[in-house]
Amino acid sequence: MTKFVQAKVGVVLARCWCNAASAQMVLYDNFDASVINPAKWVGNPGDPHILEELRTLAAVPGVPKDKQLHLMQRASGRTTDNSGSTGGLFGLSFPNPSAITALSFTVAVNTVKVVDCTANPGTRTSAEFRGSFFSEDVSPTSSNDDVGADFGIEQSLQESGPTVVGFVYDGNGDVFGYQKLGTVALKSINTLFLQWDQPNHRFIFQLNGGTQVFEPYTVSDTSPPFYAFKDIGFARVVQDCTSTPRPYALVDADFDNVYVNQ
Repeated sequence: MTKFVQAKVGVVLARCWCNAASAQMVLYDNFDASVINPAKWVGNPGDPHILEELRTLAAVPGVPKDKQLHLMQRASGRTTDNSGSTGGLFGLSFPNPSAITALSFTVAVNTVKVVDCTANPGTRTSAEFRGSFFSEDVSPTSSNDDVGADFGIEQSLQESGPTVVGFVYDGNGDVFGYQKLGTVALKSINTLFLQWDQPNHRFIFQLNGGTQVFEPYTVSDTSPPFYAFKDIGFARVVQDCTSTPRPYALVDADFDNVYVNQ
């Protein structure tokens, strides 16, 4: 497993799905303002391998007064060798991540394309939520033992189409659990829900109000993470490659109706 494994929906419907997953949720942002709200979000920086990126509010097609968060990113691989990769995040961060233990949002992936390296395969990208929730250490001194969870729509050459995946991992690259919740169509609007169920030592994943998927863990979960963060946006790993075509990962998606726990 690599380090990487490091639109509108009605408000009433979204709330019902969240309640079904045992969390009391409130609307955090529906992106219907004139600009991205600086009191609610912090911009994730890009990196030198992201050659194209876009982060803006855009009108929902057919509903001009309704807006959504529109993100686009194209990241290219290095051409130095056939043994490494580059990874990174792009999107928006919550300014108070420690307060969030459950989250729901809608996402529609409009375009996704992965060009991999034959000699060094593994390029992938996703539109997702990603965050750290606790540390395995009683007194953490680094983020290596921070435990995080990801939930999003992923694409690689090993997958037949956009695939909804959820996984739990730590900063050392250990993956505690990996779940596939199904494939979705491009441009379809999907509601993703994730909850840290600390009393039962597990994470809950739910797609479109369907069956809840539980991912338990056995490590200590009483300490806050050393590096607290929670993001919505893109993640990617693009492999290094000396041959052509040069590997890259392209993804374009719309995010909306973000709910968080009260």
